[in-house]
Amino acid sequence: MLWVAVAVPVISCVVLAIAGERLGARAIGGIACASVFISFVLVLLAFGDLLGLASGNRVRVSGGWTWLELGDFNLQARLLFDPLAALLALIVTGVGGLIHVYAVGYMEGDPGCARFFSELNGFIAAMLLLTLADSVPLLAVGWIGVGIASALLIAFWHERAGTVMAGRKAFLYNMVGDIGLIVAMAVFIHKLGTVDMAAINAQVANLPKSWAIVAVIGLLLAAGAKSAQLPLSGWLPDAMAGPTPVSALIHAATMVAAGIYLLIRLFPVIDRSNLNGLVATIGALTGLYGGLCALVQPNLKRVLAYSTVSQLGLMVFAIGMDATAVAAFHLATHAAFKAVLFLAAGSVIHALGGEELLDGMGGLARRLPQTTIAFAIAALALAGTPGLSGFFSKDAIVDVARAHGILSYLAALAISALTAAYATRAFVRTFLGPANPAHLHPPGPVMTVPQWILTILAVIAGYIPVQRFLVPRLGGEIVTIKAQSAVVSTLVALIAAAITWWLMVDPMRRRRLLTGGMGLHRWLLGGMGLDALVNEVVVRPVLDVADFAQGARPPPVDERGIAAALSPLRSANLHRFVAGLAVGALVLAFYLMRVGR
Repeated sequence: MLWVAVAVPVISCVVLAIAGERLGARAIGGIACASVFISFVLVLLAFGDLLGLASGNRVRVSGGWTWLELGDFNLQARLLFDPLAALLALIVTGVGGLIHVYAVGYMEGDPGCARFFSELNGFIAAMLLLTLADSVPLLAVGWIGVGIASALLIAFWHERAGTVMAGRKAFLYNMVGDIGLIVAMAVFIHKLGTVDMAAINAQVANLPKSWAIVAVIGLLLAAGAKSAQLPLSGWLPDAMAGPTPVSALIHAATMVAAGIYLLIRLFPVIDRSNLNGLVATIGALTGLYGGLCALVQPNLKRVLAYSTVSQLGLMVFAIGMDATAVAAFHLATHAAFKAVLFLAAGSVIHALGGEELLDGMGGLARRLPQTTIAFAIAALALAGTPGLSGFFSKDAIVDVARAHGILSYLAALAISALTAAYATRAFVRTFLGPANPAHLHPPGPVMTVPQWILTILAVIAGYIPVQRFLVPRLGGEIVTIKAQSAVVSTLVALIAAAITWWLMVDPMRRRRLLTGGMGLHRWLLGGMGLDALVNEVVVRPVLDVADFAQGARPPPVDERGIAAALSPLRSANLHRFVAGLAVGALVLAFYLMRVGR
């Protein structure tokens, strides 16, 4: 069932890539959406089977084949289905399917519709493979696949300024993370003789602590790139150059969850290395960084992007404090309410004919009432309002932080305050204040229905016993929110929201605030200089060499150095070379699968 669930969106991806231009828009959308919902039904059936097992034995491993055999080393291609995999697979196919339906309305009339849905289906297939993989190498296939699909979707509108650069940037950042995953994989092969994730966790006591540290640094690099943790956070805000459904699917609900999933799946290795404090520190700093940068963004989607960076940091913070089930719980609730925020933002942008800047919005509450209500509910859930989903998961992390000391507690409260502040600012600037005179194109039912289904999920997700489902497999304890923590966290969020409302609701007061803090504003707007630093150290050198290899710019170094060695490539057709390499690798892979025993 699970192999079929992975295969169906692959088939749809290929069909739309080959024959999509001959099909009408309805057929393209129908095929793309149907493939994801078929996968969702299959995952749901597998989930039902899992629930029928005793809580401590909820694991299924699919049949497979021998993928690689080298002496005593034997690598099987199999799928693993346990509570953690089930949770993420349901998010990928369930939330992903609803976003596909929304995208049918959002992308209506776009000449590249077939290519868009082909790439979107390819992403779903790769993400499912990543989620269900039994071994690190099979996870790596999906891991690299979602990186490629993400870069293609970010750069989808390639004729627009900056989109191709944003796609290339996302790809390069993710490639840096791929190196970390390969390093961790090499450690597991060298010291444990296995890359099976269940076997790694079972044998982790045999992993020398020094090698465990090397493996965890590799895992942190991999997870940091995928889940936009410091110092590799810069690609995610730029990824907003892609269509809004891409932002909702990849950069709110699924792909960015991959790094969190990896750290939770291999958490025993982190525990063995004693680097839990480093993991928690990276998470806390990322949460604060994302929250501060979100406060000043002039673009609605970039506000939500930095919000995602901050919330992912909160999850990593929880993992570092040994609360993996709580981190997974927040991952699930975040997928619901952040998807709603992106879809509501997309409805606003669609209604305003492509306007994304907050200065071009305002006064939309009466003109787009459904979108306003959906955004408000999701923003309240994000801020941790009691009764909504974000309260149960976010405040559980705050409670864990409180038990780990005053510094951890203050960091969690600061992230809560920042969350309430930027959520309030985004709502006030978008839906209140003077009305924008622009003509509106209200979204149709194909966009509003998925938005409302996800809004309902953003309300009720906190009541689903996710921790009780995960703890028997992941270990640890179920965290229940204590009244004192809940009251303090809620008061902090309310005060932050009230101050932000008072500052933002009056345009004159807002302008005075901006004028008085111009230096700080510019610093935060530029990502505190971190993005520029990583750009210079990592991204630009690679792009310079790549552009020179294609003859696109003068040599970045002396002709006697790297440039001289690369000069023959300037006249080569790199697209054909890469395509031939990919086809050859695919043929070889199928041959090895065929002859494997």
